[in-house]
Amino acid sequence: MTEDINLLRALLVGVGISLASAPLGCFILWRRIVYFGDAFAHSAALGIALSIAYAITTYIGILVTAGFFAFILIWLQKRRIFAVDALLGILAHSALACGIIVIGFITAGHDDHAGHGGHGGHESHMEHAGHDDHAGHGGHDDHAGHDDHAGHDDYGHGEHEERNMGHVEHGGGHGGHGDGHEILHDVFLGDILSVSSIEFYGVFATAVLVLLLLVTQWQRLVLATVHPDLARSEGISADRMNVLFIGAVTLTVATMAQIVGILLVASMLILPAACARLLATNPVRMAVWASGLGIVSSAVGIWAAVAWNLSAAASIVVVLTIILVGLLANHTLRGALRGALRGERG
Repeated sequence: MTEDINLLRALLVGVGISLASAPLGCFILWRRIVYFGDAFAHSAALGIALSIAYAITTYIGILVTAGFFAFILIWLQKRRIFAVDALLGILAHSALACGIIVIGFITAGHDDHAGHGGHGGHESHMEHAGHDDHAGHGGHDDHAGHDDHAGHDDYGHGEHEERNMGHVEHGGGHGGHGDGHEILHDVFLGDILSVSSIEFYGVFATAVLVLLLLVTQWQRLVLATVHPDLARSEGISADRMNVLFIGAVTLTVATMAQIVGILLVASMLILPAACARLLATNPVRMAVWASGLGIVSSAVGIWAAVAWNLSAAASIVVVLTIILVGLLANHTLRGALRGALRGERG
């Protein structure tokens, strides 16, 4: 029953992520800034480090650093010192490097603390063992008589401890307060099949906010993206639309990073939109196609992950890649066929 609930929750989360990320991916393609999502995803590494260092929720750490990253990007864009792609590269790699360094210091500190604890525990264990040897000479026969029973108890106790350890490791990854390595694994690689209630509602809250923004500002966003000069002539603030777009991407990346992992965030933003571009003839249809393909690929990818014990996020991206390759092949064949027909008519 629990597995069925987790599977249903994962499918619904895939729907929410697709509704939030796929339309934004269309704007990323129209703006020709395909590294935009990747750059924000890399900035999340610093957020992970901060969440570990200050024992805060991982989502808050990622959201804060992504928001700061967005502010710096908008500020530098207005100064026009570098091109947008150069800014994205500079900020993304700097944030990623800083995050890795901070995580390295935190991990080293935990290792030193664990080493001192282990040394003290070893001494205590040796003293306890010595006391047992001194006191246990008289009961050798009785001790030997209970070997089988003691061995059975030790084995059962070991199994119990192992199950408890596995439960703790599984539950600590999403809380933001567990071991650093568990948090890193969950955030870098993601685990859509074990989403917490907070993350579940966070995904749909993000999807609602993004869709509300797109519905109310669609024409202005498209015009400011495709024809900025025309937008200004009609009284539309291109800078304001840019801030809204970057804010939506920041919120979406911060939410997605914990579900699909920061290494696959950019793929979830770009691939559905790239597939839809080969099918749609106008911006609205492209956004709808992108969302639909994202939902279908999420369902198929999650099913494949459960059936063959694979990474769910990677499976979703592979499904999208297969769809894109198929659409490209179909587009190429149709173009060649049209060229051949035109040649015959000529």
